[in-house]
Amino acid sequence: MATLLSWLGRTDLDQMKLDKTASIATIALKAPAIDDVVILASTWEDEWHDYKEWLEKSLLVPGVPILQ
Repeated sequence: MATLLSWLGRTDLDQMKLDKTASIATIALKAPAIDDVVILASTWEDEWHDYKEWLEKSLLVPGVPILQ
């Protein structure tokens, strides 16, 4: 089981607004197989929900459901 553990950065949030990937999404998309993504953050609570939804949408693979 592979887990991506990362810190949420300002660049991740800024790029999300442009519908572009930054470090977290880029790593998750290029990794051979990741089972879980764990994101740490101590700020930007007001933007977290939007980022989570955007990341889930960005990582969708046709025919493969996202497990909750």
